[in-house]
Amino acid sequence: MNFAVSQSGPVSQSALEEMLASPAFTTIANLLATGLVVISPDEAIVHINVAAGRYLGVEPQDVFKRPLTTLLQNSRILPSDWTAFVQKGRSEKSFVGAEGEPQFHVTRRVIPARGARSGYTVFVLSPPGQGTADQGTAEQAQTRGALILPPNLRARIDRAVTAHRRGLRVLLLGESGVGKTSIAKYIHQASSGADKPFIHVNCGSIPETLMESEMFGYERGAFTGALSSGKTGFVESAEGGTLFLDEVGEIPITSQAKILKFLEDSTIQPIGSAKSRKIRTTVIAATNRNLSEMIAERTFRRDLYFRIATFPVTIPPLRDRDDRNILLDAFLTNANENRDRPLGLTEACRSAILNAPLPGNLREMQSIVQYLDIVCDTLADASDLADEAILGKGTPSATSVAEDGVGGLLRDQVRAIEARIIQAAIDKHGSKKDAAASLGIDVTTLLRKLAREADEAR
Repeated sequence: MNFAVSQSGPVSQSALEEMLASPAFTTIANLLATGLVVISPDEAIVHINVAAGRYLGVEPQDVFKRPLTTLLQNSRILPSDWTAFVQKGRSEKSFVGAEGEPQFHVTRRVIPARGARSGYTVFVLSPPGQGTADQGTAEQAQTRGALILPPNLRARIDRAVTAHRRGLRVLLLGESGVGKTSIAKYIHQASSGADKPFIHVNCGSIPETLMESEMFGYERGAFTGALSSGKTGFVESAEGGTLFLDEVGEIPITSQAKILKFLEDSTIQPIGSAKSRKIRTTVIAATNRNLSEMIAERTFRRDLYFRIATFPVTIPPLRDRDDRNILLDAFLTNANENRDRPLGLTEACRSAILNAPLPGNLREMQSIVQYLDIVCDTLADASDLADEAILGKGTPSATSVAEDGVGGLLRDQVRAIEARIIQAAIDKHGSKKDAAASLGIDVTTLLRKLAREADEAR
């Protein structure tokens, strides 16, 4: 059930409370399977139906017209969870009772009240998976097409949507796993619409020798082994929509000039063709590399950087975000959609996940929830996270590397840390392909990094 409220303006307090207290409204509300709780501006409970009483473990008549604190003290909801939910202005959240009772989803809306400093707060309680995603607060998480972002980042992404709509190029910067791909898709859909093409190009997975043919295509008979029908490149496939150049920092320096030419004049010339073609597409690029350092090292062209970075956006790592709780709830709700009995987290388990460094960011948090979904019945405790592979315990940290005596220039230390992380992933998974997947990079990128380390060791 979605509780819709007229947007014509603030309502009269007396009129609203008269409606809520009417026998007709009470009868209808008590027939619903969805829970409904209404809190007045002075935080008194002015309506609670039978279904809400079942979800919360209270008798409606015991809390009706009583302060909200009375409800919280006697309900299954942990007061700390409820306080975090309300104080941070969230629009929805999944709850699990203090004793591990079944989880339920709560959607929060506010009805403005005429003459009151605050409005009436309406809480709709439903089983997991039946809540509605709120675009104002909701990857990203990244569930059901909603995008979860902290307010300051949300404002920056909204500006990126405006930039993209005007044909300007957006550059998404941030560590692996922070949700750059989900954000790129959101920008595309918000500005171009879902009916326009979104072509995702993983630049790190394209061998240097194939970069030109993959990006710009080729004509029939252009070279030995070419398809008889020729091939349409990624750029042309994105005409009228968005070309997403993921891992743009992995483009070989020898191929960057061709990409730069397309960005300068919007024309391509497929291999074997004597004619150029004008392609209208808007570019979003993303990378977890430090492009400034690459420019200094002459591995990334400065002019290419300025072509792709008209509007740069840095996505913070998960450890620096204050909405980790929302993201964890979103992944949990997503997991519960395919379960007969909802999975909940004890406070100790939740705290362990939220306080972990999670170098894999959103991808790692999602992986942890998926792991708990497999190994736990209905309630996951901190002891279920004891495996060495969980919470990144098996991954060497920057601190451990520094303690082992790696020094010198920053880039050398970063490469040393990266090399150890890659080797640890290979040792753990037994294959380079699986190791690359666990780290969120393409196997071609992993092989290139290994080859670089081998060359420097000679």
